[in-house]
Parts: sequence; structure tokens; C-alpha cells
Amino acid sequence: MHSPAEFTGTFSQEPLQLSDALDQFKSFDVTPCIGTEFQDVNLAEWITSKNSDAMLRDLAILIAQRGVVFFRAQTSMNPELQKEMTQRLGLLSGKPKQNGLHKHPMHLIRGDDPEANKLDTKVLNATHRADASPIRQTHANEWHSDMSFEERPPDYSCLRMTEVAETADHWGIPLTGGDTLWASTYELYDRFSSPYQEFLESLTVTHGSPGLRSLAQKTAEEGKAEVYKGARGAPENTSAEFMGSQVRK
Repeated sequence: MHSPAEFTGTFSQEPLQLSDALDQFKSFDVTPCIGTEFQDVNLAEWITSKNSDAMLRDLAILIAQRGVVFFRAQTSMNPELQKEMTQRLGLLSGKPKQNGLHKHPMHLIRGDDPEANKLDTKVLNATHRADASPIRQTHANEWHSDMSFEERPPDYSCLRMTEVAETADHWGIPLTGGDTLWASTYELYDRFSSPYQEFLESLTVTHGSPGLRSLAQKTAEEGKAEVYKGARGAPENTSAEFMGSQVRK
């Protein structure tokens, strides 16, 4: 934990407001506090339309308001369009122009596109399992915010499911289980008592990834491909300690 006095700076930007760019499309709230799903939408058309900036800006605002937005059956989507959309979501909602998409520090070892991680169970197991804790709560299936160990974590993440498993041992999405779940920490905070809210407001926290640090050390010792050492999306994201403060300047 850190003392709040260690952190300086102000957060003066007013919340962005929705226009009517998405009003023509059918959508519904999945739950009262988190999640909206659009129906019969082709995201590839949004990305390439004349009104694209306005629609993607409103989509970025909606994601910030609702926590997660879902689109089904995006058969026209591909990795390049997905990356373009995610970058523009950030830029259109105020991300610094010099910042790009996040580059996962493991992409050289996995052989991934640096800006689009392929969640292949076989590859992940081969890369991580030897160092994984036997306690399941410490694995990737725990509740987490993407890349929260970074000093400047990504504004947006985009998950696209492309392959469904035909058998239980197939590497793709299993027929049962394997669900990706989302939760609203805003709603969680609102349900705390006032004294507990005040207690939490007095604290700051640093997120870290000791697994990445140990894996970086192991691969270096074995002479294998190294952990990526360049800027990971933002110029501030270069530390090999993989530690980020959750109250940011």
C-alpha cells in the first residue's frame, strides 16, 4: 500500500457524453448494473462507415458506462479490423495520440501478434504451466482487470471468440464451462457501508505480476526468447518489474 500523499495530479476531464449515433441500433441491458448487448449489428460496417468516428466514440462511452458491450456472430471481423477498432475506441475517447495498442510482454515467447494475443490453451499451458501455482485461484481464470500491473493499462480490451471445441480435449472454447464473466466493481463499492467505503478511499494499491517476473527470469536463464522490453502501448510501460499503481498521476 502507498500513502495517498505519494500521488499527485488532478483528474479534471469531464465525462464524455453520448450522442445519438447508436440510437438506430437495437440493444438491451444484460443486467441492471453491467453489460449491454447489441442485436443484428455488423461491427465491420461500423468501422468502415462514413459515420464511423461518431459511432465508435459513442461505443467507447457506452463501454465505459456499462462495463462491457457484447456483439454476436461477427463473422466479418478479422484481427486487423479488431485492432483498428480497439485503437480508435481509445483515441476517440481521449487516449494520448502517441499511445498505441498494448503489447503483451510475453508475445515474443508465445510467437503472438504483439498487439493481438491468441488465447490458445495449449500454448498458454506450455508457456506458463511449469511456473503456475497449484492454487487455482492464482491462474488466469481469477477475477482480474486486463494488464492492471502496467503503469498505464489499456483503456479498452476486445475479446473475440473464433473457435468452438468439438471435443472436451480440443484447444478451443469448450462445449460446457469456460465462460468469461464480468463484474461491476462500481456496484460492489456502492453496496459497501459508508464506513467501509471511507476506509477504501483512504488506501491506494499496487498491482503486480510475480508470475511474469519469474517467467522472464526463467527464460533468460534458459536462453529462450526474451520477454518484450520495449514500450507496451504507452511510453510509461517499460518496467520489467510489472508493477503498476492503481491511483495514477
